[in-house]
Amino acid sequence: MITEIKIQNFKLFKSFHLKDLPQILIIGGKNNSGKTSVLEAIYLSLSFNFGYLFWKGLSTYKSLWFRSAFPSLNPNHLITFEYTRDNSLRKVQFRVSSKTIQHSASSSTGQTVSSPIAEGVNISYWKNIKNPPHRSLLYMDNKNLFWYDKPEFSEFAEKSVFLSSTLPPSLEEVARNYSYLMFESNMDSVKLQETLQILEPKLLSLSIAIPDGKPMIYGNTNLGKIPLHLMGEGMNRLAEIFLHIYKARNGIVLIDELENGFHYSILPSVWEKIATLAKANNTQIIATTHSRELIAGAVEGIPKKLKNLFQYRRIEKIKDADFKSVNYDLDSLKVTLDSNLAIR
Repeated sequence: MITEIKIQNFKLFKSFHLKDLPQILIIGGKNNSGKTSVLEAIYLSLSFNFGYLFWKGLSTYKSLWFRSAFPSLNPNHLITFEYTRDNSLRKVQFRVSSKTIQHSASSSTGQTVSSPIAEGVNISYWKNIKNPPHRSLLYMDNKNLFWYDKPEFSEFAEKSVFLSSTLPPSLEEVARNYSYLMFESNMDSVKLQETLQILEPKLLSLSIAIPDGKPMIYGNTNLGKIPLHLMGEGMNRLAEIFLHIYKARNGIVLIDELENGFHYSILPSVWEKIATLAKANNTQIIATTHSRELIAGAVEGIPKKLKNLFQYRRIEKIKDADFKSVNYDLDSLKVTLDSNLAIR
């Protein structure tokens, strides 16, 4: 579990420090307060997946894909993350690489073509800050990302998941995760069915089919089999969250705008399921929100026996590149909500 992170020179943060992070954390704040940037910093710290920024809508803007991570798009800064996980202090740094790589690739005629690639990111990772770092290079040509100097990935890389608010869940990935977890990890599929019944009480069972050669989850109702994503936006979203919490056992799931796809009336039930599943699988949940209803749903829905797992942090901008966080537990959240004070 991540208990502390220090962020330096990343996007709008010059320096920002979060400590004493709980197992379930919701981050709120006004627009441009850095909510999503905190999730991305944690994700990059664990996965080194700097390419996430490339695939996140910037793949057609070659000159911006890595600059988007630096303050004011200025790649001369050194991005640094220091984080504590399971009482171990780790460190990751990203800097623009000035080294030119001769990249070899096959042309459409089958010939091998060599071309220079001069834009990339140098990644340094300290498993132990007392020892020399592991290093690797990530480069991009017009279409793809390439690793040079195979990275010594964090052992937590496969246990960290980022669920974007802008990229919809992959129907195929959700189906593959369902199939894998059910047959390889002995997941109780009835628990997923019961969770999805929050949105559709008439759901009788779940099944997998392979139309056009790709797996898809179907919801079985008294009206027949219906692709899960056609039963409402929230169905695939809730299935995605449930499956990733289960799959990332002893890891972390980062969710941008958790409320997306859910009507406010079901949020207490969604929270009850999320908190219970996270506790059972020792999965840490860190999510962002713009929704007062989501916060109120946590107060109402998280079981009392699990309330110590939860906190809400509101990020506030003090001045340019200077931020602070205001912390709330469930009890103080309830007082704030009952007093109708600003909380988002």
